[in-house]
Amino acid sequence: MRRSDQFRRQHQELQELAVEIGTHLRVEVLEQDASVCRRLVARFAGKLRVHAAMENDALYPELLRHDDPQVRQLAERLVRELGPVYEGFDAYEARWSSAHAISIEPRAFVVSTLETFEMLRRRMATENKQLYPVVDALVR
Repeated sequence: MRRSDQFRRQHQELQELAVEIGTHLRVEVLEQDASVCRRLVARFAGKLRVHAAMENDALYPELLRHDDPQVRQLAERLVRELGPVYEGFDAYEARWSSAHAISIEPRAFVVSTLETFEMLRRRMATENKQLYPVVDALVR
């Protein structure tokens, strides 16, 4: 089992949930009842928070203290580049914190959701391609 398997599995679960949310991004439906979509976003947020805590509280700090300067530099660069992504999601979730907020501005919600999920998708792709292979190669 690779050390990154749990992180990769979480990425896959988040991506699948994002696709499910995407099937509900229809303005006419959101105007009438945004509660299903809001519940899915809340579920996504919960999974993302668990994943972020595992990365930010355990994985990245370990890599930032690693003996190998290349590992530290990679971790520093990714923290710098990818760090604001979770803050962006927090702002998104605060903005769309209720089904009512979504239903009164469904077009803005759809745009915001697509932008936010693309930002998260890029972060996950970067970690999958650049970070996790390094993590898997490290000796524990």
